[in-house]
Amino acid sequence: MPITCSVGVFAHNEAANILHLLEAIRGQKLSDVCIREVIIVSSASTDGTDDLVRKFALDNPCSG
Repeated sequence: MPITCSVGVFAHNEAANILHLLEAIRGQKLSDVCIREVIIVSSASTDGTDDLVRKFALDNPCSG
């Protein structure tokens, strides 16, 4: 049985990078660990980072 974990990411105006990061995390092939959730903490982003993260979350719901 794999270990489950959460991944935390701090972001500030990362609209140019955040989707690449989320796709990379989602695409991880791990044998002993299961990433159960990704928590994004956005610190007063003004460049659309928050909207991109919200849309990603809606398009990629948790699978259990």
